[in-house]
Amino acid sequence: MEKRKVWDTVIYVTKMPVTPSTMGVFRHKIVIPEIILKEYSREELQTILLHEKTHIHLGHLLFYLLWDILRTLLWLNPFLTIGTKYFREDMEEICDFVTIQRSG
Repeated sequence: MEKRKVWDTVIYVTKMPVTPSTMGVFRHKIVIPEIILKEYSREELQTILLHEKTHIHLGHLLFYLLWDILRTLLWLNPFLTIGTKYFREDMEEICDFVTIQRSG
């Protein structure tokens, strides 16, 4: 992945067709596909970056790590596996709500 600076944010650009995402619990990295940088407007790109920064600010990556550790330790419990979908949906909904509030 290519490392770039967009406005005040360092991002990693990939040629693969993926959704924008954030990874890393302690060293956060925002990954954005190259096609988004080429085809999206400045305002849309700023909103995407704000959304990913909100995940970092709210500590969602740490919650995902703790959830996966819990699922590993209690692998016999099927409700944790079933609940993963709902857990991730709730985290995205919270992030969307906060991003909308912060962006105005």
